[in-house]
Amino acid sequence: MSHSIPASLLTIFLKKAVKAKEISGQEYRLLPPNEVLQQLNRDMIAQALAETPFITMVYVLFNRRDGSLSFARAGHPYPLFVPRSGQPELWKVHGTLLGVFDTQFTLQTKRLRPGEKLLLYTDGLDVLGAEEKPSGTDILLAEAARHRELPIQEFVEQLSRDLFAKTSQADDFTLLGLEMGA
Repeated sequence: MSHSIPASLLTIFLKKAVKAKEISGQEYRLLPPNEVLQQLNRDMIAQALAETPFITMVYVLFNRRDGSLSFARAGHPYPLFVPRSGQPELWKVHGTLLGVFDTQFTLQTKRLRPGEKLLLYTDGLDVLGAEEKPSGTDILLAEAARHRELPIQEFVEQLSRDLFAKTSQADDFTLLGLEMGA
């Protein structure tokens, strides 16, 4: 999304349009991520904007008690799972851009065990692949494997330093890390 007044207004719309729960009297139900994305997608289509914006998103619900998480994605980069041992892997789940056409979003459920990490990131990583022979995703996978032993805050900070050192073009790039505690 570009940095402009229309982009800012769209961001405000998105924040207001995301409905995370249904409330019925004194009870509520957290909506599964695929339902949240489906409703948001329908709301965006109903806006009938003159120019269809390029919007991606990943929506995750995490249960810290048992480490379970469910997620759906809408054209956003795949979540990166970093196990305590073994190679980091992308959790691939189908999902198209938001607001383009009516579609179903796939729900995936996984579990994090103590010491395992999940990394969510924005598409600014794609810039790396334009300058380097390995793709930005390949670089991320390699760096995540190299720094897997670091606590989550240090892990994210080190990945940021390593990734930004490999590009001369500054783009919007955000990393969000989650680590399951013992």
